Amino acid sequence: MTEEEKDIRHTIHSWNVKVITLFPEMFPGTLEHSLVGKALKKNLWSLDVINLREFAFDDRKTVDGCPAGGGAGLVLRADVLDRAISHLESRSNYNRQEWPIIALSPRGKIFNQEMAAGFSKCRGLTLVCGRYEGFDERVLELHQIPEISLGDFIISGGEIAAQALIDSTVRLIPHVVGNQNSLLEESFSAGLLEYP
Repeated sequence: MTEEEKDIRHTIHSWNVKVITLFPEMFPGTLEHSLVGKALKKNLWSLDVINLREFAFDDRKTVDGCPAGGGAGLVLRADVLDRAISHLESRSNYNRQEWPIIALSPRGKIFNQEMAAGFSKCRGLTLVCGRYEGFDERVLELHQIPEISLGDFIISGGEIAAQALIDSTVRLIPHVVGNQNSLLEESFSAGLLEYP
């Protein structure tokens, strides 16, 4: 480890992201490559992947059920999600202001560069990856979890969205990009596209 890397490690805390998912094997995926992957190896950020099935109540590890209000398809069960989220919040002085919890869902507010900048200033994030027809609304209301979307389209689940959100945010953490000034002129840093 170089002196610069030692200095970096001592002057900043490691930004941490926790991902609640049915497919933990999808992580770190693309996040172990390029700038973000190098930053992961330097411990500028860290990743904890939580398998939602570990919080199921039965031997079959059931995590899905019918929507409480009726309707087609299955949703992630409120009781299982509540158990997972409560477990995380009960550990080591978890503070929502410093460590937001976000549900990844196509019906959420559209993610943008301003949100990424805000998240990069937090201690970390907890991302809950949607699957099936989404979440049982009761758990989102109980824990007051906002939903975020990558855009007006559907993908199979929140894992790819989580990786995109993490990549976008980690790039803004100090010392991840070699020249921090280059971030100031990137597209969307001031709400507009960068010049050609």
